[in-house]
Amino acid sequence: MAAFDASKEAVFLRNLLSEVNFTPTQPTTILCDNNAAVIVSEDPLHHNRTKHFDIRYHYLRERVQANDISLAYINTKDNLADIFTKALPAQQFTRLWSFLGLV
Repeated sequence: MAAFDASKEAVFLRNLLSEVNFTPTQPTTILCDNNAAVIVSEDPLHHNRTKHFDIRYHYLRERVQANDISLAYINTKDNLADIFTKALPAQQFTRLWSFLGLV
């Protein structure tokens, strides 16, 4: 679900940049800690186990095939978004906080 929302925002920003004559040449990379979502977005085949997927996942696949975005897996321990969305243990919070470059 979060990857779907991020991809909508990325496509919007890419279109905005194109309208001001700064067309992106490479796909926008979205980091996702859901390995299944990454695999399904890259697999063009329609499997029986994925037929119940919501339209959101099909949108992700279409955007990956159109070379607008690319989904990449990031380990949950290294996901910076977690610092803003979850209650983390102090050690993990401090480690992620140091990656943000805040003083």
